Amino acid sequence: MNRLIKVKDRLFHPRHMTLQKRVSEEVAGAVPSSKPLSATAHAMRDKLAVQADTLRLGSLILVLLTPLFAFSTTAQEVHYSPEERLDAIDVALIATAKLSIDFASYALTDSIVIAALNDAERRGVAIRIVLDPRERHDFVKLGDLSDNVRIKRGGPFMHLKAYAIDGEVLRTGSANFSTSGENAQDNDLIVIRDASAAAKFDAHFERMWDAAEPMIEFAPAINALEPR
Repeated sequence: MNRLIKVKDRLFHPRHMTLQKRVSEEVAGAVPSSKPLSATAHAMRDKLAVQADTLRLGSLILVLLTPLFAFSTTAQEVHYSPEERLDAIDVALIATAKLSIDFASYALTDSIVIAALNDAERRGVAIRIVLDPRERHDFVKLGDLSDNVRIKRGGPFMHLKAYAIDGEVLRTGSANFSTSGENAQDNDLIVIRDASAAAKFDAHFERMWDAAEPMIEFAPAINALEPR
């Protein structure tokens, strides 16, 4: 990057600009060719041409890499189990919610994560949850949150383990929201503090939410599965 800037500065130095103008004018016939460029000027012209090509190539590379640089500056955290308790990290994240949580879960049985979601709802946070129909979920502990739960219809797995907070923070990763998934298995939990990343998730979540069934549709099957 610094080298490209130095090349650009050399190219636009007043002395070089005068030379480039004269070379261009001579090629175009705007100045008589009776005063040919000196050998030094020819060498400088060739050098400038190489540097100009370098600058153009560098500029193209910078344009192509800009999205990667922008992503690398996004605030991110990566955590791993079993070295860390990922459910404790989830609880701390959920506690920061002020407006909304859109929550997509393949499995939802971790009691402290469910308790954190219930606490958030009692604080007035709007919570929506989409679950996969094939995996086990603790509907009893969900309690009143069940009114905010929808379950995917048939088809491929809803395999996400992710949620967005207030449209600003995205939590994703491989860890299911279960005690073993968050504490015993080799899993990761990634926190991306970027509104554009959260917005992409929310757009996908909205599609899943609209296509999913309300919990009431599954009530008979759920009641039959729950322990008495």
